[in-house]
Amino acid sequence: MIKLLGILLVVALVVVQAVLFWLESREESSTVVLPATTSKATQAVEPHDIEIVVPHINVEQKSEEAQGHSTTQWSSDGEVYTQSAPHPWLEVTPSKADLELCRTLERLPIVYDEKTEHFSDLYQLDIKLVYSRRYTMPLSEFVNQRFEKKIYETVSTHLDKVYRQYIDWLGYEKLYQSKIDILIAYDLETYEALLDKYHASMPSNIPGVYLPLEHIALVHLPRTYEGYIDTNSLLRTTIHESVHAVNFVQFGYMHRWAQEGLAQYFAHFYESENPELFLDKATWDARSNYLGAPLLFDDVINTNEMWRDNRHALYASAFAFIQYLSTLPKADNPLLRILKFENEQPCSVVNKAWTSGALDFDGMFNNNVLTWFEYLVLDHEARLLEKQSERPTK
Repeated sequence: MIKLLGILLVVALVVVQAVLFWLESREESSTVVLPATTSKATQAVEPHDIEIVVPHINVEQKSEEAQGHSTTQWSSDGEVYTQSAPHPWLEVTPSKADLELCRTLERLPIVYDEKTEHFSDLYQLDIKLVYSRRYTMPLSEFVNQRFEKKIYETVSTHLDKVYRQYIDWLGYEKLYQSKIDILIAYDLETYEALLDKYHASMPSNIPGVYLPLEHIALVHLPRTYEGYIDTNSLLRTTIHESVHAVNFVQFGYMHRWAQEGLAQYFAHFYESENPELFLDKATWDARSNYLGAPLLFDDVINTNEMWRDNRHALYASAFAFIQYLSTLPKADNPLLRILKFENEQPCSVVNKAWTSGALDFDGMFNNNVLTWFEYLVLDHEARLLEKQSERPTK
């Protein structure tokens, strides 16, 4: 009898251990598998632009993410775009938080002083260096006061040109003062830390980005192959991002082609001695990745498969559109019509159908751009000789 009880006790212990082992295995399985599946289905996705970051995604991409789809697309320049890192040339779809930011943003009008014949402070420019991921210092402490003075003076000179152009196009009564904060990251590690801090999930090889929600711009300090500061690249990127800051105050959320086209247009005043002549063929090829001519307007403004292929073509074409439109008479200039509309309603996104109708009202936009392009770019040497012959001799 005692033997039988001992055997039953051993069997009971074995059964209990087996049950406990089975329960533990289920618990371990749930703690490993379920969170991974849940995070994939509910992970917040924040797509970002190359130059301006609007951290929101369009409806189609949200529904694909919710269904757990994860497509990978390769661009011709070797970059990968997925739902968690989509193509930067995205629809501009401000959220309620974005719109509230725009509505509550302090907009102080610029004032013209008739006695001095000058305007009040058009902007407040603040540029600082960030190093070791989080520490900041003035540029004068990083290099010297001469370097800081050059950066401030050059950027200010070109921001003055931006405001003068907008005053000419829209009238000073319609414009506002801008607060422009630039953070220059000393190295790649610091730049990546800043991108992470401000939730700008974008490739770190992008030289600069403007963040409307923070109203700051981040710039990665460019260097030459020898390790020296590439001052020209630094100035070009800083001016470009500063234009984005000015534009956000004046126009709010603009479509990408207009926003990037305007930033490149004004940065070109720094890049070229003859900005009105646009680009020569070699420079155009380099910037557009050897695009024979600007893309058709519909291919730039409306979402399509081409956006995956070559972002350089998109940026170069947007630049060409703005440059072309800037040459048209003010009286019936469609670009000014769009800018005035954006300026009057900065916290909305202009309907693309209306934009297309305003720009291509006679169906000749693409043909006119191509004619202008051939005249300036393909025959650039002839235009340059004409320009030089117009200069007065000493």
